[in-house]
Amino acid sequence: MNIAYDILFSVTTRHTYFTNGVSGDFSFVPSPSSLGAMSQAGLMFRETPGGFSMVCRVKNPGGNPPELFNSLEQKSLRLSFLMYLNSAYFQNYSILPGYEPGKDVFYLSNLRDDQSGGHKFLGDQVSNARLGNAVELSAGSFWDFRFQAPVQKATLVMTDVFGNNMTPLPELDLPAGESTDVIQLDWRKVKKMAPGRYQITATTPGGTESRDVVYEPGVSADRLFGIVELFSDTLSFTNANLVPATYRFLNNNQLTRINNQPIANYSIGFSRRALHWQYVVVDRLSNALINLNNLSINGFTAPAPSGGRRIFRSNAALDMEELSTLREIIISNSTIKIPLPVPASNQVLKKDSNGVFFFEMFVYVS
Repeated sequence: MNIAYDILFSVTTRHTYFTNGVSGDFSFVPSPSSLGAMSQAGLMFRETPGGFSMVCRVKNPGGNPPELFNSLEQKSLRLSFLMYLNSAYFQNYSILPGYEPGKDVFYLSNLRDDQSGGHKFLGDQVSNARLGNAVELSAGSFWDFRFQAPVQKATLVMTDVFGNNMTPLPELDLPAGESTDVIQLDWRKVKKMAPGRYQITATTPGGTESRDVVYEPGVSADRLFGIVELFSDTLSFTNANLVPATYRFLNNNQLTRINNQPIANYSIGFSRRALHWQYVVVDRLSNALINLNNLSINGFTAPAPSGGRRIFRSNAALDMEELSTLREIIISNSTIKIPLPVPASNQVLKKDSNGVFFFEMFVYVS
């Protein structure tokens, strides 16, 4: 019996900090909730440099297009993947929204069309951003909705990413004079509750407030950075197919192809961070041959020397790069130029009295 496999889709993590544009800072694994669907559809997960690919068993190897060996029988396929951060210094060179590791995650899906530079970027369709606001993770059966201030009464409404209402939800109605700042939800009591992203809105006498949560039962929050949710289509969840046409990895049971290559080669995109650089130039021998007053660095400003040192701060924040552009100290009335160090990705950041983060490097002259 001839058993053949083909690529269903792939995901690559891209970052403008790295010279080759690809980040190896993350590892991916299928979520526990996806393992059953993968088995039924005949799918296999494979790690790749900077990401992963999903391969599937096909019944017409070499066909254009290939077709799934295990038919989905008109059911939408929902797969989710856990994105673990392996670098302790990722924030040093990356633009990230605020988040609390171990509590929050970033949510990414193929429900938002964002194509640039020949890449199909996954994103957060709720925030309408390539990397949206962090979302609270719920890995157990219970989750606490916390109010901004204690309330006596509250009505909750919960919707999934497709706008479907989830019921029933508890209501809060305490005796006069009593109040609370939290109400607990039991996911086991919500009908058709499934892993995914949800928004819970509370209406209280003081107004409304909302919280977003990603429910992925049984996952560990340790180093968990994001959850990637991919759909073949959304017709099993809503009346319309919300996956953009060029993001669909299946058309019924056929693998989507252009020139016999997968359409669904997805990217996760990060941008490099810009930070101020600071050089502390120290005359360790008080050598009159090099006068600190005669030193300059293009693009940097420094007050007069003090205590045998002079501090240069970049006039503007500088983009972080894996191979940063070398800078030089220029000595007035001289052809001598002193090469300067550049920040390392694992260098500790400092913060000044104005709350501005910067890299500090020492240069010794004599």
